[in-house]
Amino acid sequence: SLHDALPISKVLPAKTFLPFVDRFGQFMHDDWPGKVHDEAELARTKADEDAWLAKNGATPIPESDRFGGWAKGPQLKATGMFRTEKWNGRWWLVDPDGHIFFSLGCNYVRLQGRTAVAGREKFFSWLPARKDPLFGDCWHKGQHMWLSKCFYHGKGLVSQFDFAQANQKRIYGADWKATFNERQHRRMRSWGFTSMGNWSDPAIMAMSRTPYVDNFNLDGVRKVAGDKKGVWRKFPDVYAPDFEEKVLACAHKTRTEKSRTDPWCIGWFVENELHWGTGWKGNGGELVQAVVDSPEDQPARMEYLRRVRAAHGPDATFKDATDEDVRALAADIAERYFSTVKKAVQTVAPGRLYLGCRFCKGYPDALRAASRHCDVISYNSYGQLPVTPRPDDGMTDKPTIIGEFHFGSLDRGAMNAGLVPCRDMKERVEKYKAYVRHALKDEHLVGVHWFFWCDMPLTGWMDGQDFGNGVTTVTDRAHPEMIEATRELARELYRQ
Repeated sequence: SLHDALPISKVLPAKTFLPFVDRFGQFMHDDWPGKVHDEAELARTKADEDAWLAKNGATPIPESDRFGGWAKGPQLKATGMFRTEKWNGRWWLVDPDGHIFFSLGCNYVRLQGRTAVAGREKFFSWLPARKDPLFGDCWHKGQHMWLSKCFYHGKGLVSQFDFAQANQKRIYGADWKATFNERQHRRMRSWGFTSMGNWSDPAIMAMSRTPYVDNFNLDGVRKVAGDKKGVWRKFPDVYAPDFEEKVLACAHKTRTEKSRTDPWCIGWFVENELHWGTGWKGNGGELVQAVVDSPEDQPARMEYLRRVRAAHGPDATFKDATDEDVRALAADIAERYFSTVKKAVQTVAPGRLYLGCRFCKGYPDALRAASRHCDVISYNSYGQLPVTPRPDDGMTDKPTIIGEFHFGSLDRGAMNAGLVPCRDMKERVEKYKAYVRHALKDEHLVGVHWFFWCDMPLTGWMDGQDFGNGVTTVTDRAHPEMIEATRELARELYRQ
């Protein structure tokens, strides 16, 4: 039943609930495997993992090359950078040494523990003074953005505290950052991940020890003002006179400049989950309606009105537009968007793979345009199994990659099980393995990236999200079930 599929939750008395966050950033009113109870227990984290890494430091991928590709597989053309090729009826990434490569990745390989405190001080059992000699620099100022339902939306810069950073100091001391950065590469290799996904730490990526993806957004590009459904940002106006110029300027602002020529960089994503519409079968009408809803001086609106009047007379209005007019504008928007971004990527980083815009929904003409210009088409696919558009949805025969997926549960101290909830960790890893194995059988998929590295802060991060969806915890401990599952999957990457 549906009820049986939901995670187990508890009801706690309101009078004794506050505070509910302990000094390590964990939920106070429950216990679970891996929870830290005191400083001595936290201090053992490093020693325990050091012992494990000493025993299991080698990658579990059989016959792996230095990048995580299949060294004993077919020897394809080695170009010194990542590329794509269809081999034996299936699309693959090909690593710089000419070996087939599957991107088993994870987003946000970085320390990501900041949570807002201002106005919620009663939630926390411990907060240090701002000038505390050890923890004072764990205080930050940040702006909570994007999701309108977030408590801090629109309130500007607010005080934040980073419990993950505080725990790093407790474990590794004042020079924790260098240790943390180096350790993530050791972890990824021994755990079986082959890639760092989107938004990973530029300092970690720049160490060139694990393949990674880079990204940039179209910040500074004029947007379609009438776009009210873009969750993260409004859709860019591809008819703005300076659109191409601004996109090129943005392409110079990837997270790490080194990724332009670094052989360890797989490719670049550009933007994330733009509002292309809500269904794969539409004609782009939602995007066109956003254009219509914009001010009269919106370049896209002026272009649409020009087209409508050219087709239906000088006095025509948007009410006279036909379905063909709507589809033609939506198709042209997609063509201008993808062709311009592709040109910018190739201008700034010749030969670097353009990994697309991380669709969450779209329409056939958007997929066709992406197929023409993207080297790999990307989707964020949250569900029991990876679901990506098929050729009859508009996509041509191109390699694809899942930019985000996850499963979460409440049995490890979280208060939100995420976008695809499970009853417990056991079910979570079972679904994780099923998802990746399904992807490995898909002849188009060249990678899947888990979202994300560390459990989100118990009281939410910059957009209010508070999912229990990490591979690691706020106390820098790995969820062992997730590690064993990833190692198991890594052994199967090239055995399909």
